[in-house]
Amino acid sequence: QIYSSSPPFSSSPLPPLPPLRPPFSSSAMVHTEEDVRKLSHQLGLSPDAVRAMLDSHGGGGSAPPSASRRSSAAAAPPRKVARVEASPWADFMTGESAAAPPAPAAAATSAVKSAVAEEADPPPAPRPAEVDLAAATRTYGPVAARAPGSGLLCMTGTLDAASVGRSKRPAGYRPRCYDLEAPTVLTPSVFSKRKVQCVAASSSGCHSLCVSDGDVYGWGRNEGGQLGGLPLARCVWIPTLLDGNGRTSPAVACAVGKSHSVVLAADGSGWGAGHNKFGQCAVGSTVETVANWKKMAVQADAPTGENSAPPPDVQLVRAACGENFTVAVDVAGRLYTAGHGEHGCLGAGYTGEHFVAANKLAFATDAKLVRRSRFVTRDNVGTSLGDGDNGETLPRSAEIRIGSVACGKSHVVAVEQSCTEGHPGRVFTWGNGAYGCLGHRVQADEYLPRVVDSLTGPIFKSNGPVSAACGAQCSMIITMTGHLYYWGKHKTAGEATMRPAPVEQLVNNGHVVVGCSGGNQTAFACTANGVTVGWGNGPHGELGYGRNGAKSSSKPKFVEGIDAVLARDVQCGYGHTLFILAEEDEEDKKALKKVPVVEAEAILKDAGGKNITGVVTGATKAGPSATKKKGRGKK
Repeated sequence: QIYSSSPPFSSSPLPPLPPLRPPFSSSAMVHTEEDVRKLSHQLGLSPDAVRAMLDSHGGGGSAPPSASRRSSAAAAPPRKVARVEASPWADFMTGESAAAPPAPAAAATSAVKSAVAEEADPPPAPRPAEVDLAAATRTYGPVAARAPGSGLLCMTGTLDAASVGRSKRPAGYRPRCYDLEAPTVLTPSVFSKRKVQCVAASSSGCHSLCVSDGDVYGWGRNEGGQLGGLPLARCVWIPTLLDGNGRTSPAVACAVGKSHSVVLAADGSGWGAGHNKFGQCAVGSTVETVANWKKMAVQADAPTGENSAPPPDVQLVRAACGENFTVAVDVAGRLYTAGHGEHGCLGAGYTGEHFVAANKLAFATDAKLVRRSRFVTRDNVGTSLGDGDNGETLPRSAEIRIGSVACGKSHVVAVEQSCTEGHPGRVFTWGNGAYGCLGHRVQADEYLPRVVDSLTGPIFKSNGPVSAACGAQCSMIITMTGHLYYWGKHKTAGEATMRPAPVEQLVNNGHVVVGCSGGNQTAFACTANGVTVGWGNGPHGELGYGRNGAKSSSKPKFVEGIDAVLARDVQCGYGHTLFILAEEDEEDKKALKKVPVVEAEAILKDAGGKNITGVVTGATKAGPSATKKKGRGKK
């Protein structure tokens, strides 16, 4: 793959997908009509021109001579290439064809004289049998829980969750101990020097969770009961151990939304807590608030067309949360959703929009995790699917298995699980399509999981997508070789990226990306050689550029505070960013010496001496208090 070289972190805008020359061998290759169609859309050529390009093995616009019993001296004339419009590939094809030496006059004359004789010859040998990858049988392996690796909990941004998004800092504000403007190891004594295996933050939420040796810790905003078991409060300042409330199996994963949280246990069970007006906690009801952890309910009915029903005891291994909905994947790769159906976030094919009162709309909700098994495609690039226009269902749709899933504020990105046949995983998106965050080149909602056309085809056959991440209105995927693709928009200024494009500052410098995440207005990526970059807007220090550093960046910029430190994972929230920093050997420990540490005592001292402040006793955003007195009403 050939990319243009440019200085590190150049200010030039991200280019579209660069023209890549497919790898060809001297032997005959199999090119499906699906490959031809994808390349035709991506390169701006007609299908005939693409076939000629593939048949020529990179040698120009003329196709190789077809198999015939005639000698090569009387070969058939080259196929004409239809030039639709100017494009890099079209210019390349024209240049290659023009550079080819002209055929000798005698050979040309012989070819013309034998035209009539050739009509009586048998037809040329047929092309090799085409293999339709979309309809091919795929055998999937089991899906494992996301395990980025263990390490120290590190955070940049503010711990004052009560002020994020609600009040601006006054001029001359003096940062407190809880305003972490550079990556800082967070309260190691709270964890008794144990390591953290999983962290969770949300682009629309001001609270966070982490898992340490099977225990769940939470901190941040808790007005909706999203930190299950703790008193409803505006701020929980430091990571606090949460009661499992009946969960006997150790926790292995967690996810958070705006005002709800999900924890997955080693036995495959899921537990939800927090705001539940739309059923996003998936506990089987739409009770206003789930103040203590409650086991999630799963509707495991077999979809139409599937050979066998899934087992009644579904084992959940992955989960992600949007603003008011939840997405989960079981060990077999089956997809489940629950919560609010606005924008088609549930992937059910509809929104259920209806009037409940004058000028008041409501949408469909699911209070259980419901199986979703319909995946669709669309031949016309740049169009959208909606109610009554759900596109073409993919072959063997009910058998598709998901290996990675991520949620933005109101959209979802899912990556197909790798299969034993070697077929590359496809990427599906659905939900709110604002700023092109679904990757379909239009700003329109999708109500069903739709394959992203730009991430399929020959380019990705040996470098397919393996994991996904989302910001509030942007999406990212990492490929097998560590390339990062981005689309959507996470900055307040600039234009949106309407289709997946590689992050050139990372690709051009040979970085292998191992983790990425998006926040409310931030995006981060960490690499295998200890480089972490971030860009976007970080008014609370969530970019980690330091106290005297910038609060925003239009392009990826090094996070100097953790330079040379291996970041196992990164998760972006609203007003903060979390990292898991490796501490495996002496080299890791040496790199960690320059990372500052903040303990609980220092944070609580600046916070007024209490860990939980702003305790809510009356009406809250999660619903009115049961003890609130009724008014007398109007006279």
